[in-house]
Amino acid sequence: MPCPTSCGIFKKFTAKQVFQTLHANLQESRRQWLEWMLHKQGEFNPRNTHIQLWQQPSHNVELQSETMLRQKLEYIHQNPVRAGICYRAEDYVYSSASFYAGMEAVLRVDLV
Repeated sequence: MPCPTSCGIFKKFTAKQVFQTLHANLQESRRQWLEWMLHKQGEFNPRNTHIQLWQQPSHNVELQSETMLRQKLEYIHQNPVRAGICYRAEDYVYSSASFYAGMEAVLRVDLV
């Protein structure tokens, strides 16, 4: 079931946080490129005045059960495999799939 109000608030909050964090971290080598991308995407959305982080239109889904959560997590883990970036989800460096497979990973995650 879509959640336009709460999801809209979440998206606005996270977009601002990403942008603020990007500006706070002056050592980030991709800062200028990412800023340009966010501004460029914002130009395509008449409801935006500055940046666009979230893809439009988005299809928000409330995760109502553990089964649904696992299904969506598996879908996300398989994205780099479908894109041909890696053969196994666990091999993608920035994926939480390696944690779920009991392996070490670059990014720390809290298991669901």
